[in-house]
Amino acid sequence: MKIFFLTLALFFFVKSSFAQHSYIDSLKYDLGKAKDDTNKVWIYQSLGAHYQWSYPDSALLYTSPGLQLAQKL
Repeated sequence: MKIFFLTLALFFFVKSSFAQHSYIDSLKYDLGKAKDDTNKVWIYQSLGAHYQWSYPDSALLYTSPGLQLAQKL
């Protein structure tokens, strides 16, 4: 019974990590197609928020252009 629950927990962990990557990939795709407006700022912010704890340097790479665009608008 313990093996069943361990397998089930592992399955959900792997599934959730793939879901996060697909969400980030879709944000990156949308970023490439977005016009310079508030939607693009929100995409930059969302990408920065997803990377802030795991990859803070990547978070800065996304939030800095978002801040510059927001100031320009």
